[in-house]
Amino acid sequence: MHTIWDGNYVVRFWDPEWQKLIFGSPESYLGRIKAQGFDGIYVDRADVYQEWAKENPNAEKDMVAFLVSLGQAAHADDPYFLVVMQNAEELVAHKPVIDAIDAIAKEDLLYGIDHQGGVNDTANIDWSMQKLREAGKSGRKVMVVEYLNDPEKAAGARRRIEKEGFIVH
Repeated sequence: MHTIWDGNYVVRFWDPEWQKLIFGSPESYLGRIKAQGFDGIYVDRADVYQEWAKENPNAEKDMVAFLVSLGQAAHADDPYFLVVMQNAEELVAHKPVIDAIDAIAKEDLLYGIDHQGGVNDTANIDWSMQKLREAGKSGRKVMVVEYLNDPEKAAGARRRIEKEGFIVH
């Protein structure tokens, strides 16, 4: 396990012992979240599987399995409990992932993939848009999170994102 930023850890998400911490009992994170009355979870860094590809050639398949198991656990006693996956839009190509989640959020769709606030290249935008549209066509809400300080860029991004029928955050 290593950190990306303070408080964020890249974990072996396929490990059954780690998964028990996340869901499967009232003491798990999911169990405690539900007990506190929350109506959903936000699964950030679902794309972390890419960082494990050398160590675990089945990392993508294992992430799909994790998301499916998490979604099943989340919906087992409450079909209206929301599961929102952030990033990893390529995983919507897996029907079991679409079935497991209620929405997908995408950070830095139009700006900031370089972490400097610059405009993303057209190829990256087009690729992500295609995946997000697939999620939308499957009945999933699509949210876009842009971190923009420039009001003009923010307004333009909002118009473009809303034109797609996506939710802006």
